[in-house]
Amino acid sequence: VILSVIFIFRCTSEKKAVPFETAEISLGLLVPLESQDKSTNKLAEDLMNAARLAASDIKEVNLKLTAYPTSGSPERALLAADSAINRGSEILVGPLFAKETSAIKQVAHSSDVKIISFSNSMNIADSNTFIIGLTYQTISRKLVSHSVKQNLKRISILAPEVISGSEAIKAISNAIKENGAVLSSIETYPLNAAGIRDKSRAIFDNLVNSEVDAIIFTDTPNKGLVLITSQLSRMFIKNKERKPQFMGITRWDASLNLLKESSLQGGWFVTTDNKFRDLYSKKFLETFGTRPDPMSVLSYDAVAAVGAIALQSIKNGDEKLFSIEKFTVKNGFRGVDGIFRFTEKGLNERAVSVAEVTAGGFKIIDYAPKKFQSP
Repeated sequence: VILSVIFIFRCTSEKKAVPFETAEISLGLLVPLESQDKSTNKLAEDLMNAARLAASDIKEVNLKLTAYPTSGSPERALLAADSAINRGSEILVGPLFAKETSAIKQVAHSSDVKIISFSNSMNIADSNTFIIGLTYQTISRKLVSHSVKQNLKRISILAPEVISGSEAIKAISNAIKENGAVLSSIETYPLNAAGIRDKSRAIFDNLVNSEVDAIIFTDTPNKGLVLITSQLSRMFIKNKERKPQFMGITRWDASLNLLKESSLQGGWFVTTDNKFRDLYSKKFLETFGTRPDPMSVLSYDAVAAVGAIALQSIKNGDEKLFSIEKFTVKNGFRGVDGIFRFTEKGLNERAVSVAEVTAGGFKIIDYAPKKFQSP
């Protein structure tokens, strides 16, 4: 049975659960408060409030949350983690960034304290460090699998020349191999307007010569995505060449304006199962007076998962509440953004959908599964 962690969505007619007589469970919440970036501070506040919301919604387990500012820096994150562990935190929830998480891994591991990081970087995950962010691996597998089902098997990858681009390239390449598709080419470009314009013609020629069926873009909506797709789209039209299927591994639905871009019409991207998003946002707004940042659900789900793990351990009479076996239950957890589960290597798998861009919006063309089919 899936361990449901969305306690806030119970029917009002449901009988209240009898609280377990348990000792207080202390969680250290590492968030990038006191950062020099205003948007990061706002996200940090939302992550903190989402965690509080989850803790208050879980009536069966007594979760004590203490927030520790990290400023978004590895050095400050290490100090925060050390302080949290010294004050008795049994689990560390956060930090946000991969470099912060890398900085605290050793001190957490030596104290046998597990981490649930908000990051999606697969490079930092291990048996003691779980990442809860949506990974390139999950997105790539879903996109490539759907592409192959549509008989679009010759796939090219387009990525900016940045570190995250190389991590995405690796995930997509693996997904192409796993699904029996063909990696037609890997194209990269400088992450600036002049560089994209200068290199787009050579990229276009390579794509045509490789007879590509589909292109997966790794760029983000707020960087070079629109420019590179616009440049290539115009060239396909001007030269009367068949335009491949455009796909992306970033959240194209993050901006309504992006969904209106002509070059992205009919394009595919991956989105989470948002069944409980509206309910979550409504309760967050009612409680804190502001609408939550979309990333804040990671904090809610992380804390709620800890509560579900603790509850299951208590029911079983386990002395060790947070064993790796409890973290990696094969049926996973039901979160705000659908079902997810952790692996023994600290990665996560999420049930996600494929969406197609329409005029100013999108429609789901390949729905997320309701349960995991295999471990």
